[in-house]
Amino acid sequence: MKKIAVIIVGHGSRRPGFQKAMRRVADALKKKSDYFGVCCAYLEVASPSIPQAIESFAKKGADEIKVLPYFLLTGNHVEEDIPLIVKQTQKKIGSKAKITLCPYLGFDEKIVSLIEKRLKGRA
Repeated sequence: MKKIAVIIVGHGSRRPGFQKAMRRVADALKKKSDYFGVCCAYLEVASPSIPQAIESFAKKGADEIKVLPYFLLTGNHVEEDIPLIVKQTQKKIGSKAKITLCPYLGFDEKIVSLIEKRLKGRA
């Protein structure tokens, strides 16, 4: 069976506790799936960095590492920075693991439904 790891990528912040919601997403995904591993990584300021998380899963024996940008909007980070980091890290780890860059969150009807719930004061 192929060992697939998932890295959910956020921007990063110095603000204490900023990562709680994203970690909850990662923990829920871990519980619902049979992924080899699931973790969060950050583009800036916080750790682990994207390369650190990728290298860690590669060392642990992941065959494939899926990198999912946890961003709603496109921009330089989604279009340039994260793809460049993934490309550079793939070169660094070589054939230890295949890195797949997944599409960022962007638009989805489920997000519209969530916004409607929040506007009505429901979680």
